[in-house]
Amino acid sequence: MLINQREFILIKDTSDRHTIFKVSCEEIIAFEAKGNYVVLHAISETYKSYIGISVVAELFKNDSRFLQLHRSFIISVQHIRFFRGDNVTLKGGLSFNVGDMYRQNFVKLVATHIIKGVKI
Repeated sequence: MLINQREFILIKDTSDRHTIFKVSCEEIIAFEAKGNYVVLHAISETYKSYIGISVVAELFKNDSRFLQLHRSFIISVQHIRFFRGDNVTLKGGLSFNVGDMYRQNFVKLVATHIIKGVKI
């Protein structure tokens, strides 16, 4: 594990405020902002918690495994299935368009990982 990378997070789901769930960071597909709460999409579960996307952004700001590509989405890079133009599709079928404010993050991600000789 690299410095600034946590192994798991603890989250309270809105359905049961008396229970705190442990979620491995490897299981996290994405965080999606929905009004005054965030939906955590994980491989085996989905959690809804009364936190803002800015709290999640701050939590993972130095963690290269997570990237914000839209004002409503912070994603796990390892769970990207494919890009089609500006559209990102993640494992589990979650899909969204890259936001204008986050286009540089997207370009940097692609430029860093694409096999040379392939143009997008």
